[in-house]
Amino acid sequence: METPGAPPEKKKVITTFPFVIGRDGSDFNIPGDQTLSRQHVEISVRDNKFFITDLESRNGTYIGETRLPPRKPTSLGNSSIVRLGHRTQLKFEPQP
Repeated sequence: METPGAPPEKKKVITTFPFVIGRDGSDFNIPGDQTLSRQHVEISVRDNKFFITDLESRNGTYIGETRLPPRKPTSLGNSSIVRLGHRTQLKFEPQP
């Protein structure tokens, strides 16, 4: 997982699931974006597939222009780009 284009760009290899991403108090914190909720999304694995779940965030989680429904796991494809809130983008690339 990486945060492309966001200063400073961050990369993180996720090895433990579920994994929570947010502004503060999460497994991976992105403190500079106030449009992120404290605990914004959860990444999980089921049947060797990756899923993202919006944790009832205030400003939403998007794949493309589609806002994900809260608390409903959504499948992540290879090289998925997800927007959290208004400006943070995450790129997910499964590793072999």
